[in-house]
Amino acid sequence: MKLIIFAAIFSLLTLPLQAQETVKTIAPENCFTNLDEALKTPEKVLMLDLKENKLTKFPSQIFKFKNLQKLILRNNQISDLPENIGTLTELKELNVSLNRISKLPKSIGKLTALQELLVMENNLEKLPAEIGNLTMLLRFNARKNRLNEIPAEISKLVNLQYLSLSENNIPSLPVGFGKLEKLQNFILRDNAIANLPDDFANLKSIETMVLSKNKFTTLPLVLTQIQSLKHLFLNENQITELPKEISRFKNLETLDLWGNQLTNLPSEIQYLENLDKLYLMSNQLSKLPKEITKLENIKILFLSKNNFTVIPPEIFKLTSLEKLNLSDNQISDIPTPISNLKNLTELNLANNKITKLPLDIVLLQNLKKLKLENNQIANEDKLKIESLLSNAQVSY
Repeated sequence: MKLIIFAAIFSLLTLPLQAQETVKTIAPENCFTNLDEALKTPEKVLMLDLKENKLTKFPSQIFKFKNLQKLILRNNQISDLPENIGTLTELKELNVSLNRISKLPKSIGKLTALQELLVMENNLEKLPAEIGNLTMLLRFNARKNRLNEIPAEISKLVNLQYLSLSENNIPSLPVGFGKLEKLQNFILRDNAIANLPDDFANLKSIETMVLSKNKFTTLPLVLTQIQSLKHLFLNENQITELPKEISRFKNLETLDLWGNQLTNLPSEIQYLENLDKLYLMSNQLSKLPKEITKLENIKILFLSKNNFTVIPPEIFKLTSLEKLNLSDNQISDIPTPISNLKNLTELNLANNKITKLPLDIVLLQNLKKLKLENNQIANEDKLKIESLLSNAQVSY
């Protein structure tokens, strides 16, 4: 299940990255993957790719490439970046991810043409204040380091569109994030955040926000003021209830709340009129509000690992549903109105207490996958359903 959600996040986040290139395509004659070859014509070197070369130090010869625009040192064993890296003033892309770097030099702030900075999977504990000088930066990824604070100067990155600080040790964010008015994707998964600054409401371009695996006990109200928000991931937190203000999410398309402690949903969920994906696995739900039937556009609904003893009747009115997951509950019966879900392509009822299948299930002509593992269905019923649902993959 986690793989499905991660795949969804990845597809959402890579779309804007694929759509915009930071550095225009560099001609092949200006691209080099061998340092010795590049040194023969240093003035021609616009891109240097030395990834996976087992480098333990930043090659000093790189400073001979005065026109260098793109430098890739990914997946080496470099522990330090030299202070004079700031002399590479034409640099637009710098990728030093998957190394052993423990700090960024202050001179990083002199790379004012930089549009993409990738430093993920290093040993960084903090970022220099000078990072705020990189005002042309569009994408910054510092995932999987040891960051325990973020400098207030990050608010100066006014052109930033993509920011990932996932898998660090960040307990709070500085006031000023609201100045990042062009930010579209903010990934903060797996930190120690419990609250968000009030000025988050000013993030008027944000479309995707990933706040999974933090320490939120309630959905931050400031998020409900962001009208541009389309995809919100708050899974694996400690949220016990959703506020009525959830009704403000008029443009939200994806809401992921799996792995929390929800016992019910507010009736105001009905106002999420553009919602088409709702993930509520691994909570403590036993019923759904009748108002959920107003979600006419919902296509994916995952309710596995909750406390349902029956399939909530409200579900049968969600006729746009294409994928429904009710596995790992305590459901013993499949009511005949299941046939209302004409658009259903995947139905997962595994690990329940079902003993019999209604013949009406064969009316689900678009069904491609039916999962019924670990139930108590008689062999006779299994054979009958398999013969009638000849186009579906049925698993017991």
